[in-house]
Amino acid sequence: MSNLKTQTLLNVVFTIIMVTLLVNIAEVLPRTLTTSSSTYGIDFHAYWYAGHFVRQLRDPYTAWFLGEEPNLPVTYLDGATVRDQSIAQPGLSQTPANTAPIVLLLSPLSLFSWSTAHTIWNWLNISFVFIIPWMIIWYMQKQKWLVTKWTKWLNISIVLTFLSLGPMEVVIHTGQTSLLVLLLMLISLLTKNWIVSGISLGVALSKYSLSIPVFIFFVLKRKYREITLSIFVQIFALILLSFLTRVPIFNIIDAYRAIFNNHIGFPGIHLAYYTNWFGSHITLLVLLIFTFVVALPVLVWLKRYYCKMQDRHLPFIDLHIISVIMLYILLIGYHRHYDLVVWILPFAVLSYGIASNIWDLSSGWKLLLSLTLLFSWLFLCVHGYTYSFFRAILVLPEDLEFQFQYTVTTLLNLAWMIVLLYRYSSLYAERSQSQ
Repeated sequence: MSNLKTQTLLNVVFTIIMVTLLVNIAEVLPRTLTTSSSTYGIDFHAYWYAGHFVRQLRDPYTAWFLGEEPNLPVTYLDGATVRDQSIAQPGLSQTPANTAPIVLLLSPLSLFSWSTAHTIWNWLNISFVFIIPWMIIWYMQKQKWLVTKWTKWLNISIVLTFLSLGPMEVVIHTGQTSLLVLLLMLISLLTKNWIVSGISLGVALSKYSLSIPVFIFFVLKRKYREITLSIFVQIFALILLSFLTRVPIFNIIDAYRAIFNNHIGFPGIHLAYYTNWFGSHITLLVLLIFTFVVALPVLVWLKRYYCKMQDRHLPFIDLHIISVIMLYILLIGYHRHYDLVVWILPFAVLSYGIASNIWDLSSGWKLLLSLTLLFSWLFLCVHGYTYSFFRAILVLPEDLEFQFQYTVTTLLNLAWMIVLLYRYSSLYAERSQSQ
């Protein structure tokens, strides 16, 4: 009877969470596609605008650096023509922040007028929103030992959580490339074909701040073919752009560097944003200490356990390691809050890990981990209410308030992920004894 009551209580809790997510999604989606907002499509505009230079065989990076504009007139496939006014839409970004592969990949959208191109990109982004959680669920379901009585709830929660993520709302609303990059990262990770994996990672590296965890993971796994191919994709796209536009490669690289420097001072969830006021030396010291605190236990674990562990749990453990690297990179390098769309992977790892009890946690620790996951879910999904809560209890500079809850959530998730790595040691011990 006690187990029945517990089961009933958990079903009620899950139902409340699902209903809350659905209500939040109903609130978020109309706001996501609000065309009257001044930030609607602000980031996608940069790639649509850059495509005009590619069409005219001009380098979009150099054009941005020199403040040049596309030549007129411009005729689009949907019948529109721009003859004597600026092609750029007022107030929207003109900085192609990603490297050549994605700029070239998105350039065909410049064959359409702004409203048509933006509509196409919106629908592509919306399709990515459903494909990404499906890929994660598909991969988890392949690990038969992960399938439990909670699997149905977990799958539903992963989809609904991703749909209601605050960062996801921002990505779609602004037209960011983060969902495309996350999709390519997952393809690179989950496919067994090294060519598909390498090409996917190569394109994803166009937004290197988000995709570098996969590159680091492949280095750890010694996937040298994929690594080499991904680097080749970046070099090939750079050479192709240079050949088409007759701009020296080093000029384009200089523009890359200028764009990178242009973004460094922007607000974000990374630790340096909070320490910049104390000077560059303090910031560097903080980042070095943080890297040491994270890297030491992870490297010790990799050396003592992971390198020797070859069993059915390894595919899941790989996602765990990727999640650790992702969360660390989010905090160590420049990132805006919308980059936390990648949190869906740590969320899936933690959720399936709790349900399958792979970490063999006591009831108290399992409850504490579940509360942390709930805390993260509240901050990243029901973000409007938690943001108001933070403003009420904390006295922070106005530009810090919004980012702070995301930084705290990322830190908590990273801490748990590192601690839980050491809960796999029992799997290795059992395997060693059986041998």
